[in-house]
Amino acid sequence: MSSSPSLSRNQNLGLIILLLAGAAVAVWLPARGGMSGVDAMMLGLIEGLTEFLPVSSTGHLVAYSRLSGLEEASSNSLNIVIQVGAIFAVFVVWRQRIGSVLKGVKEGVPEARRYLGNLILAFMPCVVIGLLFSKKIKEHLFNLNGIGAALVIGGILLLIIDVRRRQGGKEIEAMPWQHALIIGCCQCIAMCPGTSRSLVVLLAAFALGYSLASAVEFSFMLGLITLSAACAKEMKEAGLSIFTHYGWALPLCALIIATASAALTAAWLLEGLKRYGLRPFGFYRLALGGFLLWTAAHTPDQTTKSPAVKNSSR
Repeated sequence: MSSSPSLSRNQNLGLIILLLAGAAVAVWLPARGGMSGVDAMMLGLIEGLTEFLPVSSTGHLVAYSRLSGLEEASSNSLNIVIQVGAIFAVFVVWRQRIGSVLKGVKEGVPEARRYLGNLILAFMPCVVIGLLFSKKIKEHLFNLNGIGAALVIGGILLLIIDVRRRQGGKEIEAMPWQHALIIGCCQCIAMCPGTSRSLVVLLAAFALGYSLASAVEFSFMLGLITLSAACAKEMKEAGLSIFTHYGWALPLCALIIATASAALTAAWLLEGLKRYGLRPFGFYRLALGGFLLWTAAHTPDQTTKSPAVKNSSR
């Protein structure tokens, strides 16, 4: 059965303390590589708070980049670090579920093996599409007009689909491979910046009749594989250059902040969706999308020079 992620009161308190400590240290760090401690703190916080919500981390990173004047050359590689923070957060919040699946696979439990197989199958379309079209997507869609439009369209979809009225639904353990492949193909849509990987996966799972808990769980587990693969690719390309560019203090603070904020958000998400549904996120997307479209209309050069240009599933 799908299990709800949870953190104890002490764990929540510890993450909050860790988040505040990382932020406090970052604020006092001297600038390096064209980035201040405040910028590192904000990028880590934005990534952590938005990565798993259906609001698009890319849209938020672009908005902050535009407002703060950050250039891609001085900030893009830091995204590798904050992505690692989001990956750590999934392990922290979903550690029991991940452990049970891996144990089941090791012991030959059919449901566990089918579950892992479905995750791998759902991941494969992104590999194929990413290899074929990632460069073209970055060249043509990583601009404020494209991201703003994607945010608005996604917001409208969220307003149409009211999760609060969904009762019951199928469990994730019963998912056939065909459904996993459909969800994986839908995830490719999230390669368009501003769409949101979590939004696409959630809506695809809902459309196929799965429960809210199952949809959220599959979104996180698929996101764990997708983010890990994207991060591994970027780390291979970047090597240790990030540390020669920024030193160790700025990336470490960004990592701590991203991990703590992402873990707190991930632990809250399921209960938050049960209580509030998707409509608040829909209104929020409309507001942010409208802001980015307005900014694009009043900015001569709309080429995105932001830390948001990182991977193709945002």
